[in-house]
Amino acid sequence: MVEKGLTSSYFEAFNKYIGNGCPAYEKKVHLSPQSACKIISDAGGLSFIAHPGFMPEVLLKELIDTGVDGIEVIHPSHSPQQIKFYRGIVNEYFLLESGGSDFHGGKREDDNNLGKYYVASHILEAMRQRLLRNTA
Repeated sequence: MVEKGLTSSYFEAFNKYIGNGCPAYEKKVHLSPQSACKIISDAGGLSFIAHPGFMPEVLLKELIDTGVDGIEVIHPSHSPQQIKFYRGIVNEYFLLESGGSDFHGGKREDDNNLGKYYVASHILEAMRQRLLRNTA
């Protein structure tokens, strides 16, 4: 949209087109964490808590108790100490680990992160095994 001259910035595109009451606005559907986990599981997927570095630990524990499959351990906003902390929680609660660059495109400094953050192949294999076990 910026390149075509429709907006002057990435943020203006959001404010002009998808904010509350804007032409491309979609009303959000609010689900309980339990409902979201069930819908994801029923569809054959895995549920993960995304970038937990932004949430209080009490909320993280509540979400774990709802039955999520894992936690996003690797994220550009997580410090090495946070990564170690979340990896410990994953191990303590027998959860899956996930992670990545959190690339959304646009002009949000994402280009600097693309490919810089990733998980090892054994982590992907653990996800695959969980999916296979869930469908058996």
